[in-house]
Amino acid sequence: MKMNLIAILVLATSSALAAADAVWDESELAWASNYFGIRVFKRQNLHEADKFPDGVRGRSMALVAHPIRSGEKRNSFKNLDEQYLHDDVCGVDGVVVAKAGIPVSALTADKADIITKTPFTITRKLKGNASFDPEKAVNVLRQGGEVFDQGELLRVWNTHGTSFDDGRTYLLMLRRIAISDRFADYVSQGESLEVRGGKLHAAKGKWYHINPGDDSQAGLDSIERILSAEACPNGNGAVK
Repeated sequence: MKMNLIAILVLATSSALAAADAVWDESELAWASNYFGIRVFKRQNLHEADKFPDGVRGRSMALVAHPIRSGEKRNSFKNLDEQYLHDDVCGVDGVVVAKAGIPVSALTADKADIITKTPFTITRKLKGNASFDPEKAVNVLRQGGEVFDQGELLRVWNTHGTSFDDGRTYLLMLRRIAISDRFADYVSQGESLEVRGGKLHAAKGKWYHINPGDDSQAGLDSIERILSAEACPNGNGAVK
């Protein structure tokens, strides 16, 4: 049994925009504010919040733990870590390697939260339909960030939210939650590993079976191998 930290909960928007063209749309920000709003127990104007030790006004978000898993290993897998990773991947619509662009943070209309959008360009698809093909663009949203408003710097510090850096490449798991006429929406649960120097790197936590420091090519290949070891219950396991 292991405890795996939920490192991020992000919303990803599949878009026709190029990755470099990520901008905030008012209706999109309102939708994201409502979605992430369930995680804000007290909707307080950040201008009225306490200050961090460095003098910036705002609030922090607490760490969330993944439930401890248990159960017997199925014959398709070498160990429980492989089985847990398989089941996690079965639960999402897309698993991709993608390069981050410049993040853009926005203050919600009620000034109680900050949401950051990072544009990504997909470089490799491990699982998913045509929306996740290489060269396609997705915009990944996370709760947290910093913005200037009314001459004051405001911050929402997300202790379990990975911040993405421009020009770096990450391994992401995306699960669709809704589709509108303008964009498809996804959430991603679990650590987003950075792919750098031929290795996989994590700020905190880890994926089951995939460890920080693992060879990136071997790690990505093992995900595809584990995924093909057993059919997903929903039939959505194969790379399309």
